[in-house]
Amino acid sequence: MSLEVQRPGPCLAQCTTLRLGGQTMVQITASEPEDFADLPDVLKQLGLSSAVLGCGSNILAADEEIPLAVVRPNLQEEPRVLAEDEKGALVLVQAGVRLPKLLAFAAEKGLAGLAGLTGIPGNVGGAVAMNAGSFGCEIGSLLRRVWIFRPESGCLWLEPGQWSVSYRSFRPIGAEGFFVILAAEIYLERGIPDNIRQNMAEVYQCKKASQPILEHSAGCVFKNPAHEVSAGLLLERAGMKEVKVGRMCFSKLHANFMINTGQGSSREALTLIELGRDRVRADSGYELELEVRLWP
Repeated sequence: MSLEVQRPGPCLAQCTTLRLGGQTMVQITASEPEDFADLPDVLKQLGLSSAVLGCGSNILAADEEIPLAVVRPNLQEEPRVLAEDEKGALVLVQAGVRLPKLLAFAAEKGLAGLAGLTGIPGNVGGAVAMNAGSFGCEIGSLLRRVWIFRPESGCLWLEPGQWSVSYRSFRPIGAEGFFVILAAEIYLERGIPDNIRQNMAEVYQCKKASQPILEHSAGCVFKNPAHEVSAGLLLERAGMKEVKVGRMCFSKLHANFMINTGQGSSREALTLIELGRDRVRADSGYELELEVRLWP
């Protein structure tokens, strides 16, 4: 196998959950870990900034042509158990595996700890890169090793102590700039399969009732500004529920979810975001920081 280079790259309005964004200049797809050996030379020849695109679930992209080389790690081998002990199991999962598939695998094997990720429309690579979490679960707390690619050092396994995780953030320690998550080893504790599935179903129903998970959304727009201070509640108190700019609006279910009601634009989205920030600042004094990532 080798890298597949496509010019032009994808239109991001077709491959992000917010359904916004213009055409990228190049797409580079790697279907095997060995393909990444050629990536530094390809990126150097292109002379473009690069960014990783998985399921596009946390991206707000500009409307015009985007001067990026989009890297897509199409690594989707089935999750597998590497080792087991009395308390649980160590699971290897590649970056391109969708989160629902990982959750189904864990439930079948009687492995608990992932229920809070139910309903998140992403893949494992994106979940690790953003330290995705909800309902008391953060994937960063489950990591035991992480396999990454960096142009300077190639593919390498990070051991505990070689990465840092914080709220919606994962970074290799001592590494700046571009990197790609290739795979992760996570430790999951044992549980009863039927109980695990029931817990996942309850989380899904709770999210469905309180979040617009079936709408075109990028998930939460803003990070919670402090421990136990909800950005969604701050936006709601500032009167932002259902506020619209063009065809972009904050959800009536959860004020921290911005949805594309149809043919919206990133310009409208950015205007709405600034309006939300201004109103929260005026109402409560908090300065909201973006959780959604802006491209470019």
